[in-house]
Amino acid sequence: MRRAQTVWLTDSIRRTVGPGMAPKGGLPLPLAFVMVATYGLLILLATLALSHKISAGSPLPTPGPAVWPTPDPNMNSVAGEFVVVDGWNGCKIHVKLAATSKPNGTGAYGAFLMTAVPGEQCQGQASGRITCLLVNGNSAMYSGWLDDATGMFTIGNVLLGSVTQNDPQAYGPPVDRAFLGLADGSAECPPALSGPGGPQIISGTLQVSAASAN
Repeated sequence: MRRAQTVWLTDSIRRTVGPGMAPKGGLPLPLAFVMVATYGLLILLATLALSHKISAGSPLPTPGPAVWPTPDPNMNSVAGEFVVVDGWNGCKIHVKLAATSKPNGTGAYGAFLMTAVPGEQCQGQASGRITCLLVNGNSAMYSGWLDDATGMFTIGNVLLGSVTQNDPQAYGPPVDRAFLGLADGSAECPPALSGPGGPQIISGTLQVSAASAN
């Protein structure tokens, strides 16, 4: 029965494609090639679909912490990402910080990350918590603990800093300023600073918001 079916199929192909195109006992070469190519394409499509399904189910990279928190109008807040020259080694530092506090500066909650822009004697990274934040208008002073430090940041355990947004100039447009300092001891509140100030930031942005008066 199977041989009869094979003979019938072969004869049908000969009648369709013409004499000489279908070898005895098998499919014509052009038709066999088309069938192999078709099966190969189907296998490729199935492989791509499976790969896409696996990729779609893979976990996405964890996003970094938000630098720009939505400020509560009843809270002081400061946030930014910028590059500035530090106050103890003359190195360029890439800074990320975000913090809030009550109007009197207590109840501060926030974090910072400082990374030295690589250069001579400029290496390392430090991260920690902001425990005091005082805001007056467009300026803020803050202090906090270094929880982890390497390289040039290991000289102290306390961060003292200040930022000023849109500091007016006698000539030219306003500029943003930031000061960074390290000390040994405790993170006092108010910070042991004479006042806000510091050099103009080299690049980046910052935001200072004072608590609304009730």
